[in-house]
Amino acid sequence: NLTDDFQNTASFSWTAENMDYVRGYDNPSKFPLNTSPKVGYYEKRTGNDGQYGNLNVTLPYRFDLTSTNKIRMKVFIPGGNDFTKVNPTVAIKLQNSLLGGNAWQTQIEIAKTILPSQYNTWVQLEFDYSGSSAQTLYDKIVVQLGGEGHPNPGIFYIDDFEFK
Repeated sequence: NLTDDFQNTASFSWTAENMDYVRGYDNPSKFPLNTSPKVGYYEKRTGNDGQYGNLNVTLPYRFDLTSTNKIRMKVFIPGGNDFTKVNPTVAIKLQNSLLGGNAWQTQIEIAKTILPSQYNTWVQLEFDYSGSSAQTLYDKIVVQLGGEGHPNPGIFYIDDFEFK
């Protein structure tokens, strides 16, 4: 089981790739779903370098998706983002790190879109990989907010990540 509440010691360490990340950032809104004092700050960078920015972790083992197949996390998407340029999406990808820069080629991805009525509030999300339980390739988790393949910035917050 992997967990991170972004204020206490996590069971793993995130790698920030082409994005700005602050662990233990002040919670922008402690209502109604999340009273945590500290959360994760996730900023999608402007420009070509930020097009595929993400938080990720590679583990020293392959995931057993027959028993551990759900990722849950809370997200807060500020309404001040320019949603004509950045997507109000949260994608979680499972990848095979042995493929290096080609890990995306065999990934499984689940993406969720946050509705305008959910901006400026915490939303609990679940990403269910039980449909891929026969897969034994994956050892890397990639969390990507704001979409990919575009050079536009966005600010997001995350909390209470768990893979169980």
